[in-house]
Amino acid sequence: MKAGKKRYGIVLSITVILFFMGVAKLFTMTEAQHGDSKPLSGASVRQEDADSIPNEKKKIALTFDDGPDCEYTPMLLDGLAQRNVKATFFVIGKQAEAQPEIMERIVKEGHLIGNHTYNHVDIRHMTASAAREEILKANEVITKYTGEQPCFLRPPFGNGSSRLEKDIEMIQVLWTIDTMDWACKNEAKICSTVYREVRENSIILMHDEYPSTVRAALSIIDRLTKEGYEFVTVDKIVMD
Repeated sequence: MKAGKKRYGIVLSITVILFFMGVAKLFTMTEAQHGDSKPLSGASVRQEDADSIPNEKKKIALTFDDGPDCEYTPMLLDGLAQRNVKATFFVIGKQAEAQPEIMERIVKEGHLIGNHTYNHVDIRHMTASAAREEILKANEVITKYTGEQPCFLRPPFGNGSSRLEKDIEMIQVLWTIDTMDWACKNEAKICSTVYREVRENSIILMHDEYPSTVRAALSIIDRLTKEGYEFVTVDKIVMD
């Protein structure tokens, strides 16, 4: 009799255990069907956290002096448009007057235009009044196309003046990487210089009047974009 009761108790215990296992399984399946299941592993949680962290790109600026050039600036603009990249053009006033259609295109396509004086002169060796006249004359030309006074000045040869900067109320912008494109006229050398020296917030000096510069600029964009750089106009660097 005792053995029978013992067997009965064991069977009853097993039945109860199986019953609750079935309820638990049913509850779990119901949660999964309603999308309420949570990740079970710590790795899954950490991956979700990682995905939520913004992936900020490193900003750099391509800047082009001495234009616009009637032949090579349009080629450069074509390449920039294809890549959806904006650049900064420090134009010479008399060049801008001679190329109205190109100036209008630069503005229309969202690039930034800065002042590179009217005649590309070394203002450091001029009187204050003569230097001021060079800059303001170029400003007048640029304003005809942009509808507003330019904010940025790149003095030719990098020879600026802090006193003049305050007088004309413009920001002088130089560069952190000089590609020497005007001297070497070699695409590979230009690219090599940039790849060696580039850092976040680099301002790259080039000239949009040489075919080698145009080819190099587009190659630089293609490579550095893949490496996590974002090309911006120079105001996004000097004003941030």
